[in-house]
Amino acid sequence: MSPAASGGLTLLVRTTTPTYTGFRVSLYSGVGSGEYSCAGGGGIPFSRGCFKGKFAVPPSADFVPVTVPFSNFTDLWSSATGEPTSTCAKDSSACLTADKLSSVKRLEVWAEGVDGKVHLEVKAISATPSTSAVAAAPLPKEGVAKGVTLVKFDGSRRWQHMDDPVMGGQSKSTFEQSGGKGVFDGTCAIVPSLKAPGFCKVYTPTTHDYPDASALVDGTLQLSVRSTTPSFKGFKVAIDAAGLKCPGIAFSPFTTSWKAPFTVPAGSDFSTVTVPLSAFSCDWSSYTGACDTKDPGIFGRQHQCCGAKHPEKCPSKAALSAITGVEVWAEGAEGKFHLEIESISLAP
Repeated sequence: MSPAASGGLTLLVRTTTPTYTGFRVSLYSGVGSGEYSCAGGGGIPFSRGCFKGKFAVPPSADFVPVTVPFSNFTDLWSSATGEPTSTCAKDSSACLTADKLSSVKRLEVWAEGVDGKVHLEVKAISATPSTSAVAAAPLPKEGVAKGVTLVKFDGSRRWQHMDDPVMGGQSKSTFEQSGGKGVFDGTCAIVPSLKAPGFCKVYTPTTHDYPDASALVDGTLQLSVRSTTPSFKGFKVAIDAAGLKCPGIAFSPFTTSWKAPFTVPAGSDFSTVTVPLSAFSCDWSSYTGACDTKDPGIFGRQHQCCGAKHPEKCPSKAALSAITGVEVWAEGAEGKFHLEIESISLAP
């Protein structure tokens, strides 16, 4: 599975117990006993190598894909609860690397650490190489209520709209609020002078009345969304924090924001799309919106993603305690898009 190291593990699943929050999956890659390591979780001698990640399944009569980013796996977890004792973002030795993925010997699906009845049907488990697909791991809407709601389309927040305004940008979009949802619709087009796709975005103007979400720094951002263009690959979401700077970037005329990609599952119902906060970076390209690309030109800068090598690019407690805005983008991918948004929240 090493070619998919930048992606995640996708389970095609359905459940009659979507409120159950103890589902986990583990992969063993080591030289000793997989059974021993997957019982110890790194907490007893010689038990490293069993990498575990948590997932949840949304309510649906159909099988749905649930993706667990490989960056969310760790081989340091409690054998009593299954909860991580350290994460890949904090300890690079706990990461499920390409080398580890090249020699997986054991796979396990768990119901652990949570009291309750469990029913899970598993149709397939596969490695997903796309980094954007990693952001589309759905969670049940019950998970949203336990966190902090940033956006609901009830008229309480004003939204502004922008299409790429410079260098001959030709992207066009519309945005409206109605019926308790925001509807973002348009076409992301090639900028002739750049020979690359431009952008469209909607955003809340800078305010300081968002709740303190610093306690959720190890959590996720969740969007309740649906789309008639689920194949569009340019959806991104960002959290703004005015007054903070991205470490390593000497100057920025804009409010600092942490951005991450997401994709939307096909279907007529709203899905809760989960984006791990570890997938966000404050160091993203104004050309692509991505954190892993290099800007064009001889002085083009290589951008850096949040991770064990660059933890300073990750969302911090300071940023989450001082949120001033939320942005939704169609960026870096050519094509028509249609996105309906019910809510945007932060969850544990």
